[in-house]
Amino acid sequence: MTLEEAKSLMTDEALSKLKEVVSDRPTINMDNKANNDILMNALCTAVNEGVILIDSLDDKTIKLLNAKTNTLSPSKLGGILDVVRQEQPNIGCVISLVKPNEGEIMRWEYTDKNVNFLEIFAFILQYFELTPNIVRTKMGEMLKPTIVNNIAQLVAKYQYGDAKDRAEINVSITTLTRLTNMCEHMLFAEFKRIKKNN
Repeated sequence: MTLEEAKSLMTDEALSKLKEVVSDRPTINMDNKANNDILMNALCTAVNEGVILIDSLDDKTIKLLNAKTNTLSPSKLGGILDVVRQEQPNIGCVISLVKPNEGEIMRWEYTDKNVNFLEIFAFILQYFELTPNIVRTKMGEMLKPTIVNNIAQLVAKYQYGDAKDRAEINVSITTLTRLTNMCEHMLFAEFKRIKKNN
């Protein structure tokens, strides 16, 4: 076989298959994940089901998936989206507020590294007409007093603070989940392909 004949056999498809065979693919083992928040659960599900391809993940995200870490902060979620979208530009994270047996009430789509859950927090407070006293009363039946007090203080800071105070609030997905569960609703998170608006 001549060199030219060998070159002609190396199509893009053949090169891609060759790379798969010889490249060292990272190993992901999520067996040690327990009690995940809804974001970590969504990430694990997306990787397991091939919605997010392993080739789209960086070393940092692979280490995160292999670790016992069971939560994702807004900044970590933004970093993961930033990395994944370099290879899969149509992937986003969708968070939905759902009333059981009735369906979706509201949804938020995140597609870049600037993730902030303040918009969800504001919507939940307004939609359920929550006050610090309501949080202390209703949530006090389910959670430890220190957790309840921290969430009630966050609600107070948002409701009684000025725009600068509000902008500095950092809300976790766990806090949002606790508030919606208290109101007999649920939050769901999912990584999925998001259609671009024309």
